[in-house]
Amino acid sequence: MDIKELDKKLQESLHNFTNEAHARPINHDMRDKLDGYDYDELCRQFFYVMDDFRQHIIKYLESQKK
Repeated sequence: MDIKELDKKLQESLHNFTNEAHARPINHDMRDKLDGYDYDELCRQFFYVMDDFRQHIIKYLESQKK
């Protein structure tokens, strides 16, 4: 894996995050606060994208050791 491929993988992760975050039904009335479900879902999606980033970065670093 090279830097360009890593960048592509990270962009794909962000794209997936955006799609998943927007696909979830949340309260869109800006006058209301997020409820517990909304907050949990947002945290879950952040975790998924950060874990995806971690995996891609580790894979890149391992490929550089060769």
